[in-house]
Amino acid sequence: MTRSISNWRRFFTKMKNSKSVILFGGRGLIGSCILELLTAAENIERVVSVDLKENEDDSFPSNHYVNGTHVEHQRIDVTNEEMLNEYFYKLKNDYANTHNTVINATYPRPSHWGKPINQISMLEFNNSFAAALGSFFLIARATGDYFVDRNIEGTHIGFSSIYGTMAPRFEVYEGTNMNMPVEYAGIKGAINQINRYFASYYKTKGITYNLISPGGVYNNQDPIFVENYEKYTGRVGMISGQDVAQAVLGLLNSSKAITGQNIIVDDGYSL
Repeated sequence: MTRSISNWRRFFTKMKNSKSVILFGGRGLIGSCILELLTAAENIERVVSVDLKENEDDSFPSNHYVNGTHVEHQRIDVTNEEMLNEYFYKLKNDYANTHNTVINATYPRPSHWGKPINQISMLEFNNSFAAALGSFFLIARATGDYFVDRNIEGTHIGFSSIYGTMAPRFEVYEGTNMNMPVEYAGIKGAINQINRYFASYYKTKGITYNLISPGGVYNNQDPIFVENYEKYTGRVGMISGQDVAQAVLGLLNSSKAITGQNIIVDDGYSL
């Protein structure tokens, strides 16, 4: 059977608008949901899932297809500047493949993460910033360099948090062993500003930088915490990784006029 003219138009429109995505943190709580949604989307041609975690599922190789989308898995430590720079250097010289979207869903934390404010040392505080904020900066900078080098009007989507824009609600942790790390608020607030910096720096190149700021993502937390938290939400309560992934997909298909923005997904918790 031959394609009708309208079918050919739809085919070429899809090819023109297709995206090849590099997803950092593809094996994480949120990243795995993003990966699942990307492979179900019609306009995603290829996804490179980058994570430090080993492949826990031996049922598929490092390169395979899901719903017609080519999926490749890479193992990289995003806190290792040399390793990250080497990876992007290879991307620049890989002219057989062109990526127009980078999503950074990583959440690197040192072993001392989460100490109470009166117990954390300055060295531990600084190490937390170096891991989380430093890796965000490295990926954002390398992404911009790659897009400019390859003349791509690309998209960078990073992750912040509602606690990058609002004061902590310490009462939601009452009755639990959980706490709100002081480094977390500082790192996420800094990410918000660095994202605006990159968006402004690259706006004349057609490169966009945006953030998703999730509220509390349900991950089998203490039921007392969940009950306390959901006193401040609407009908959804704590959100899921799928809720966040849908926001990412929305940004991927949005206007190129949207840049430097922070999209909050929290069922009204921050209101």
